[in-house]
Amino acid sequence: MAERLGLLNDSYTTNNISEIVFSYVIKEGAATGTRKLLQDLTDKTVSTHNFNNMKLPVSMNPNDYGNLINKSDHEGFTRYVTTRASGHNKKVFQIDISLDQLINKVLILGLSDLSWTDTKLAEGFKRVYRYKKPPLL
Repeated sequence: MAERLGLLNDSYTTNNISEIVFSYVIKEGAATGTRKLLQDLTDKTVSTHNFNNMKLPVSMNPNDYGNLINKSDHEGFTRYVTTRASGHNKKVFQIDISLDQLINKVLILGLSDLSWTDTKLAEGFKRVYRYKKPPLL
């Protein structure tokens, strides 16, 4: 029994997270049903998602990431560079948008090891976070 617990414990401590996936569905109007979380309807607009101590936009629109610094056309994609100050932190985002506007590849420039890919779905989009190197848990 102790050996089995040791194996289970080792698998949790040595396997780092390298990818996290969120899917967003954005619809107009109020949600139907009697769910407790949705009973207070005062300002239920969600425009950001807190991830890794950062407020990230729930959007594929590069303008929602902050002030546009640069836009350049490349073969197969358009690159946007935006900046946003949050308290003492300034984030610079590089957003590469495919020409068909179905895929965004976002990278935080600087010391961050975080990047993600947004893929447009029939309703909403899917966001897959990736780390350049797995974070320490």
